[in-house]
Parts: sequence; C-alpha cells; structure tokens
Amino acid sequence: MRIFNELGTFWIPVYGEKIFCGILKEEDNLKEEDNGFYLKYLENSFLTFEEHKKLLNALNNSSNEQIKDQFLILGEINGIQVTLFAFPSENGFKISIIFKNIHLKNLNNIKFKEIILSINTLNGFIRTKSITDSSPEDRKNNPHNHSVNYKFQEFEKINLNRFELQLDPHCSFKNDFNLREYNMSEEIKIKLKYSDKEDFLKIQEDLDLLKKFFTLIMGKSEIVEIKAKPCFTEIYTPDVEIYTPKLSQSVKTKNVTNNYKCFFQLEDVNNFDLLLKNWFDKHERLKPFYDLYFSTIFSNNYLEIDLLLYAQALETYYRKNKDSNNKYYNEEKYKDLEEHINTSIEDCYEKFDKFEINKDFKEKVKSSVKYSYQYSLRTILKKLLDELDFPKINEILDNYSNKNNRKGKIKEFTDIVVNARNYYTHYDKELDNKSTLHLKKELKYIVEICFMKELGLSDNEIKKITNNKHRFNVDHCNTIISKI
Repeated sequence: MRIFNELGTFWIPVYGEKIFCGILKEEDNLKEEDNGFYLKYLENSFLTFEEHKKLLNALNNSSNEQIKDQFLILGEINGIQVTLFAFPSENGFKISIIFKNIHLKNLNNIKFKEIILSINTLNGFIRTKSITDSSPEDRKNNPHNHSVNYKFQEFEKINLNRFELQLDPHCSFKNDFNLREYNMSEEIKIKLKYSDKEDFLKIQEDLDLLKKFFTLIMGKSEIVEIKAKPCFTEIYTPDVEIYTPKLSQSVKTKNVTNNYKCFFQLEDVNNFDLLLKNWFDKHERLKPFYDLYFSTIFSNNYLEIDLLLYAQALETYYRKNKDSNNKYYNEEKYKDLEEHINTSIEDCYEKFDKFEINKDFKEKVKSSVKYSYQYSLRTILKKLLDELDFPKINEILDNYSNKNNRKGKIKEFTDIVVNARNYYTHYDKELDNKSTLHLKKELKYIVEICFMKELGLSDNEIKKITNNKHRFNVDHCNTIISKI
C-alpha cells in the first residue's frame, strides 16, 4: 500500500493527541539540502495555521532538548501505521526517517537485531548461476519438454565486529491465472544480524558504510529498500520498512545491472570477506579520507571543487596513513626551534623599521612557522606517487610530462597539482581551464588506487582493475598538458 502522496491523519505525542491531516511527500529539488521527505499539513484540517505556529513556538521553547532537535510524529495512511522522525519547518515538517508498519513510542529506544536491505548495484556485483534451463541441444531433441530450474545459492557469513553479514538471494515467481506465462527472477539482498539489539541511528552508520563500499566498487550506489525485524513485541508484526534520505536519494531508485565500470565482481576476488572487514575496520582511522572522496560522489559540485577535494583527500590520506613519517622535523623538538624562529621574527620587527613591517605581516609569518615541520602537499604527493608504482599511475604522469625519468615526471605532475590547488584556493594565477577536467579525473583515480591498497587488494589485482578503460580512462588524445 502506498504511503506517499496520500492523505493521512497524524498526531504528535509530545504535544498531546490533537489530530491533523497531512500528505507525506518526497521532494526532489535543485538544492540538495531541500531534498528528502516532508509532511505537508492541510490548512483546513484540525491543525490550523495559527495552531501550527503555536506548535512551533512550543517545540522551540521546550525545556526538553531532544524535542527541539527532532521528535516523533505518529500517523496512519491508508490504514498503515507510520512513525516519522520530524523537524519543524514553515509549512509542515521535514522528515529524516520514516518507519512504516509500526508506531514507536520512544525516540531513544528504537532498536533492531536483524536488517535486510537492497542496494541497486548489488545484482551487477554478483553473477549467480541459480537459474538454469534446458540446453539448446536438449530443446532441439525434446521440444515439448522444456525445464527451468532454480537452485538456491548460499553465501558464507562474514563477521564484522558488531554484526554478521550475509548475501541473501531472494527468488520471486509470477504467473498468470491460466499459467500461460511464468516469470522467475532473483534479487540479491544483504542481511545484517546484530549480536544484541542495536540502536537504529548506529545501524544507519553501518548501512551508510555499505552503501559507500558498493559505490566505490560499482559506481554510485543507493539503498533501495530497508526492512527490519521487530524485536520489541511478542505478537506477530510485519517487517518494518524504513525510508531515510541519508541512505537513498529517492524511493523511486531502480536496480542497476550493468557492471562495465565496476572495479571487480564477487567471483573475481578470493578474499571478499577481508576486503569488507578492512573497509569497516579502517573507517575510523581514515574517516576524513572517506568523507572527502564521497562528498564528490554524492554532491553536484563544480569541477574545481572536486579537484580541491581530491587534492585534500590525498594529503589527508598520507597524513593519517603515515602518522610517524609525515614531518620534516620531530614535532617535540620543533617547539624549541619554533621559539627561536619567533624570537628572530620579533627582533626583525623591532630592528628593521625601514622595511615598514606591519604587525599583521609579522603575525602571518609567525603563523606560517607554526606548522612548518609538517610535510607540504607538494612533498606528500611526491612521496605518495613514488610508492604507487602502477602502470595506470605512469600513464597519468606521461600525460603531464615528457621527462625521461619517473622522478622528473612526478615532479612536473606534482607542480601542476599544487599550482592548480593554489589557484582554485586564491585565484591569484592564470590556469588553463581545459586541464581542470583531466586533472580532477586523474586525481580521483589516484584516490581510488589508494582505497584499493587499503582494502587489501594485491598489486596484480590493482593492475588488472585499473586496466578497465571504462572506469579508468586517462587518454588525453596524446596531448601533454603544459606546466602551469
């Protein structure tokens, strides 16, 4: 039964049992911050415009801090129970999470032990051979007896600290009344089983990481369905369907089966469980690196912004990954050196009046000294590219330099990246804009190769993956982009 664009009745437990009518809508605007779910109330319903203003004031002035942030709205649409995580807005309520088929009473105690979800690129990631039919030779020899078979394929469970993950095939059958037409289809879902009841807000973080994992492997991915098994009731209740804009851009998102841009498919790797474990285990340490990369995937940025984000991601990755080896000078020893340098700057300020050194300039010089012991972006890129000795990296370097040695190529490419970063930060130097698209794309490839290494893929596997020109195309029509 539909719950969107249908009239329903709603009430807010913290505000009393006053009922109002409204319509649950999904908005898809040009401004990404406005996308999501909204509950639009009807002005001639039980909740008038004046009462809505009164409600907003009551919520904003509440002594309960949680109510000011978000609160529960309960409702029924076409006889279906819904629970909404809501925020006040001018002509209704913005909804962050929808729970369908259940009324939840407590905002702080929404927990589940089992989640089943569908990701729109998962069927392209897994090539199952569950459905088979008669061979052409059998059909030729016995044209009146054609068989189609389905054999359930079971996948190994993967333990990921707080939960157990299993790929979960689901087969559906459809036939007409006279049995003249019969359709069989399989969809792969993911089942998560938690060792204990887990708060849904924590579960959201796990689902978001899974969505990002398949986005990295398969291209932009969305969660198209989330179902939870209720664990807080002893009577039978249907699965709770969950909708949240954070995990899926639209309830209308369809499955994608093409896989020509994917890094790899399940059958191509022998250690899928290790890759997934590394993805979750390394997230906390590399969270800024993850966040910078995926902010370019799930946002419609200008090319220049993406270029800056990829450069920052590489810098962050190196700093987080080489914590003990990303400095020119020992940090503790540098404090004494910094004190001497600042004393010299003060002496210059006092002694050389003829240079007309103003106080702001002096403070700027001192602030630049404070972090001078850390590697610059230029140094980081040189060291990182020196480590990433892959054919695809060398193709990228060849597009930007005609030097004969690899170190010379790395230096020229690094200079181009740093100058582009500086230009798009300060806009104080001309840059050939035609190079921006290529540079942004190739910085993205370098970031993705760093991800592959962190997942635990071998050098040979990375070489094979980066040979896929559908995903890693660095062809510049044999034109070397000149230095900036």
